Amino acid sequence: MEAERAVVKLHNQKLDKAHVFHVCLFSDWQKFKDTPAEYQPAEESDQTLQDGLQQWLLDDNAREQYLVRHNEETEVWWHDPIALTKQDLAKKRENWTDLLARWSPLGSYMLTFHKQGIQMWGGPDLERIGRFAHSGVQLIDFSPKERFLVTWYSNLAIWETKTQRRLRSFPGGPTPEHGWPVFKWSHDESYFAKITEDNIHIFDSSTMTLIQPDPKKPTTLYLPGVRSFEWCPNDNLISYWIPEMGDLPARVAMVRVVATGNSFSFEMVTQKNLFRVLDIRMHWQSEGHFLCVKVDRYSKNSKMKEKVTSFELFRMQADGAVEVVELHEEVVAFAWEPKGVRFAVIHGNNPARYNVSFYTMGESVGGHVKCLNTLSKKTVNHLFWSPKGTHIVLAGLKSFNGNLEFYNVNMMELTGGGEHFMCTDVEWDPSGRYVSSSVSYYRHQMENGYTIWSFQGKQLLALSREKFLQFAWRPRPASLLSDERLRQISKSLGKRVAKYQKGEKVLERQEAEAFSKHRREKMDEFKAFLAERAAQLKPLTARRREQRRNCNYASDDESCFRYVEDYVEELISVEEEEMGH
Repeated sequence: MEAERAVVKLHNQKLDKAHVFHVCLFSDWQKFKDTPAEYQPAEESDQTLQDGLQQWLLDDNAREQYLVRHNEETEVWWHDPIALTKQDLAKKRENWTDLLARWSPLGSYMLTFHKQGIQMWGGPDLERIGRFAHSGVQLIDFSPKERFLVTWYSNLAIWETKTQRRLRSFPGGPTPEHGWPVFKWSHDESYFAKITEDNIHIFDSSTMTLIQPDPKKPTTLYLPGVRSFEWCPNDNLISYWIPEMGDLPARVAMVRVVATGNSFSFEMVTQKNLFRVLDIRMHWQSEGHFLCVKVDRYSKNSKMKEKVTSFELFRMQADGAVEVVELHEEVVAFAWEPKGVRFAVIHGNNPARYNVSFYTMGESVGGHVKCLNTLSKKTVNHLFWSPKGTHIVLAGLKSFNGNLEFYNVNMMELTGGGEHFMCTDVEWDPSGRYVSSSVSYYRHQMENGYTIWSFQGKQLLALSREKFLQFAWRPRPASLLSDERLRQISKSLGKRVAKYQKGEKVLERQEAEAFSKHRREKMDEFKAFLAERAAQLKPLTARRREQRRNCNYASDDESCFRYVEDYVEELISVEEEEMGH
């Protein structure tokens, strides 16, 4: 362990312009020393890692998959919205994982946790296709395109996903100030970065080495007091903020990483000074067109130190032009609409009933922020946008007892909803057609299970599971079709509806016929059972009649019976009234 830390700290340190200090483990040196002089090709493996990793996407009915964990069992199911009572099980194993199960960001792999490390599963039958040896591993994180995997327990390790080869180790791990993940990846996986006291360290993923604009400084960006940073979702650009220090105001800034050959530089894109700042949170819109900087501060004119929240909204396609929305209330939640120009805010001073406001940025260039609507007195505290936009779930979790409201933001109307008592988690499927709500045993030991809803808030499926632990939709990779092609398909959707409706009717008819057949089979079984019992009783008929000769009827004859009617009169009450003459 100490040797690994020494390698991390000392390797590739520049002594001067002409000399670089290199350090390696003795075991690595021994491995290189024993390398044969003549090249020997590696033995061919029976495993073909890439075969069938996306085969599940070719399902004829375009069904989604989801993972469920309860007790010691881990299951992967197909979600069929038509045959809800007969969901197909894709894979099931007991003791499949010791801790958690995780999908990769594009749904290619499923990872399970074990004492010896991480095992990776994939292919049509979710067979094991690799392992990452990191004893006691507790946390993992993928790069956006699944090329790299980061694992942590006592130290950090970065792996190449396809080959399961450890690329580099780092000392340390998550901290209370910065949490997990320790490393944040750029959108194209070219860089990964972490924050330490007064520094942001950026590494080149192709070489796993630190980017050092100044060879004399063992850091990438020296920023005294820096609190947090975020990568832009569509550019190698970092936003960060620094709190007030003495007479210097707080500052939000954005810098772009510029690579020229083997050298790197940084271009300042925009920055803004802020005053009386308590805390800042940065939220990028999914396409990187906007950045919302949520600023908590004290009001300038308030003698009572009133807390004010403002949203500094940067338009990245308009050279970082900034607009400000200010709220004199507590802000509970903020969320951008995926691939859209709207955002939602939960705010209010009444902790039992909050307000929900929807805003639009208008056009990316030349537009103006505007409030579209405010929903008053809602028992909600979380926002969950559909990955396709338009629809949103307003959820009241924890102390709000699982209140769920489904809204169409285009029409500003409530489309459905309900209550999932003690709900702890809400998650959209990648298609934006379904929503899951669940109660995990990790947080509550009662009412464990999950419910699946349509995007309009109609309950489709509700199942209770003893010691239910986890529900996770399987992610899908981004579409390979162009935006123009997707628009063409959307316009011609009406012509395709009849085809799919016909298929649904055929399936519904098959389900009805199968149900009727099942009922007929059960009735035939019952009749056969009666006939069998009647045949067994027939030899005893004469004996029974002899025993009942004084009863005047044959007990075997179902038509031999008589009705007996008894009338009972009951006096309920009596009233006497004297009539006048």
